[in-house]
Amino acid sequence: MTFPNTTPDGHVEPVDVTKLKKAVSHSSVVVSVFAKTEDEWYNRMVPLNALSGELVGFGRAVCDGALTASIYDVMVIPSLQGRGIGRMILQRIIRLLTNKGIYDIAALCSDQEMDFFKACGFGDDMLGSTTMMYTRSGNDMVISAGRKLLMVPPLRKL
Repeated sequence: MTFPNTTPDGHVEPVDVTKLKKAVSHSSVVVSVFAKTEDEWYNRMVPLNALSGELVGFGRAVCDGALTASIYDVMVIPSLQGRGIGRMILQRIIRLLTNKGIYDIAALCSDQEMDFFKACGFGDDMLGSTTMMYTRSGNDMVISAGRKLLMVPPLRKL
């Protein structure tokens, strides 16, 4: 899994922190993985948090609270990808949702991410559903941030 935009040292470039905070706060399930150092992520037995470690992985899902959920993000910093962190995040999200009785769980992913989700037990939707996106067009400027499209409001005329 990849971040939308990263700096040369592997950190995420924030796009709109206010919108990201709002998206996370409205998510039904949020799973974060912290580590003191990249090499210490797996050996550490004591849970870390934002005050005691650095964010190295993240995932979130949105659900209706009863029937269905959609996983929108599973991300791991590039230097730690391929070590099972993304799978651990995804398994935790699934466990939290199924503990709430939610078993209809979709994953929104790109073609590049599809193999990861298949390896974690996801398959084709039996209804053959296709995800479609609504985006406004016209004079609005749209910036691509990974799978997300961010609308840039027009400048005010003085």
